[in-house]
Amino acid sequence: MKLLLEAGPLLGFLLVYAAAGIYAATAAMVLLSTLAVLIGRWRSGHYSRLSLFTLLVSALLGGLTLTLRDPRFIQYKPTIVLGAFALALGATQWTGRRVALQTMFGAVLTLPEPLWRRLNLAWALYFAAHAVINIAVAHYCSLETWVYFKVFGFGALTALFAVLHLPLIWGPLRAAVQARRAATAVR
Repeated sequence: MKLLLEAGPLLGFLLVYAAAGIYAATAAMVLLSTLAVLIGRWRSGHYSRLSLFTLLVSALLGGLTLTLRDPRFIQYKPTIVLGAFALALGATQWTGRRVALQTMFGAVLTLPEPLWRRLNLAWALYFAAHAVINIAVAHYCSLETWVYFKVFGFGALTALFAVLHLPLIWGPLRAAVQARRAATAVR
């Protein structure tokens, strides 16, 4: 369900774009993002700060796109959101005891501190590169190319980037699973 809530606005954006164009797609994305935030609140009992931030940027830039009839505003949304992610992850590299990824995933994944820092920095750099590439595609390619690259290209790049990290976390992850099994077997 969580994946559907996160991917629903993007999928809706794509489907409505194909059927009715960028302005209808922008309106649909803002509406679906609002709905996803409200459903997430209803299911979990609290608002996700990440979802609220993304909705705020979507509503602001979507509103500008619709009001000024200029699709460039919605094209900048991924750059702003991903740039903010890059800054947030990057800032935790040098402040605080735990990096952002460790704070977000440390309860479900036990990794050594240096590995958390490497992964955190890698994702910060990835999000920064993703933000820059988005602007380049939006600026130098057609609107249609940007839409399809946003949905399929960046999705594929993000999946590939995540898969490339599996060898780094596989050893510590396997050791943690074995330790849990051993602890349960002793009881």
